[in-house]
This record gives sequence, C-alpha cells and structure tokens, in this order.
Amino acid sequence: MTVMCPACGASVTVVDTLWAPCPSCRAMVFSSHDGPSVLVAHASQPVAARIGFILAHHGMNPLHAPHGHAAVSLLETKRPRGAVIDVALPGVMSFQIVDRVRASPHLAQTAVVLVASVFNRTAYKRRPSSLYGADDYVEQHHVHDLLPRKLRKLLGMPELAPAEIQPDGVVSGQDTRLDLYGRERMRSLALSIVADIALYRQEEMARAATGDVPAQLLDVLDEGRRLLVEMMSPQTIEGDPIADALRTLVSGFPGAPR
Repeated sequence: MTVMCPACGASVTVVDTLWAPCPSCRAMVFSSHDGPSVLVAHASQPVAARIGFILAHHGMNPLHAPHGHAAVSLLETKRPRGAVIDVALPGVMSFQIVDRVRASPHLAQTAVVLVASVFNRTAYKRRPSSLYGADDYVEQHHVHDLLPRKLRKLLGMPELAPAEIQPDGVVSGQDTRLDLYGRERMRSLALSIVADIALYRQEEMARAATGDVPAQLLDVLDEGRRLLVEMMSPQTIEGDPIADALRTLVSGFPGAPR
C-alpha cells in the first residue's frame, strides 16, 4: 500500500508491518484506517511506531509528527480528533502546542494526552495538577494499556477490554531517540528529564520561570543530574545540561523574562 506521508507529503510504501519510516522527513507513516485521526507527536521512531500500532489496533488513524513544528502543522491542516504528545517534544514544546490547541476554535474538540517518560519512577512521580491544559497523561511504560482506554473514553468510543499488545520495539523508561550522539544526546536526555519533572512539578516550574526556583525543585533537579550521570558516561557531560534544559523549558512559560 502506498500512503502519503501526512508530515511532508512524500509517497511511502507501507507493507505487512502496517507502518514505515518516511525517507524524506523521518515521520512514521501508518496504513490508513477509518477511525478518528490521532496525532502522535514523538521524536522517537520506536516509541511512535509502538503508539501508532496500538492506536490503529484500537480503531484509530495515527498521524505521526517527529517534532513540534510538524505537530503544529498537522494539527492545523488535519485537525485530528486526538493528540498524543511527548512532554519533551523537540522544536515546539508540548505545553505550547496544548496552548495552540486550546486557543483554536477549529481544535476545540481535540482531546490531548501527554506522554511522560518517567525515567526515575520514584524521585518526582506524583499526580500532575493541571497538565498544562491537556485532558490526561500517561507514562511511557503504560502506552499499551492505559493510553487506548483513556483516548477511547475522551473520543467517545465504546470501551474495550484491555488488549495484551507487546509489539517489537517495546520501550520502558529508557530514551530511544535516534541519531543522537555525544552532545546532542546529552541535551536531549537532559531536556527529557526536565520535561518529565515539569509534568509532575508544575507549580514549582511556574515559579522557576519568574526566577524564583523553590528549594524543593532544586532537590528534584539534583536527582535529575544524578540520573543523567547514570544514563551517560560522566566524562561526556559538559557544563550543567539540566540547568540549561530548565532555562530552555521555562523560557516559554507565562511570566518568564523576555
């Protein structure tokens, strides 16, 4: 089956696996389905492929965006019924995309679910407060069971029994972004860690955007630094990538200095 890539318009041949990477823009292209369209905004091809496969199995039509700019474009042109967005999406940050969705009359009915990596499941895990305007969230190791149930409910689809889906490329807790080496991998991991923290510590992050970093957040950021050292060789870490990621993330918050 030849399918047009929703992100760039290139023709992509999709065969037995039900998806294929676009050779032009790296988006994952899925075979077409009759169900509601759902944007899958995630930079990791394995994770995006898994989410798309699961959503297609549950009667939805996945549209993949590998970065924030592609996500914004697909939201504006395709107007999907739902959106699944990585909290550490590069290009345009996830909470900025949620703001665009909520501000658009054309996307008023679009359900938004955030995906958190939750690298460290004990240091900062707690129920998020307002989800930056999203409808719900799911942790990456629960995309196979909780995500389809939450989306089907938000989209008004009939509830199904939980499906035991374990496709190839299963990921849980570890970053699998492709083509990231050395400094870029360090920056990406740091941003993912801080974006996860932001999901669970929204009030503290909002204060940090104004220059007032709470002591509780400083402790959690230190935990993020220890986690980064565990995930990368200490010799490859330059400067303070967690602090750099924090500045990048909060720069788009309301009240942040311009």
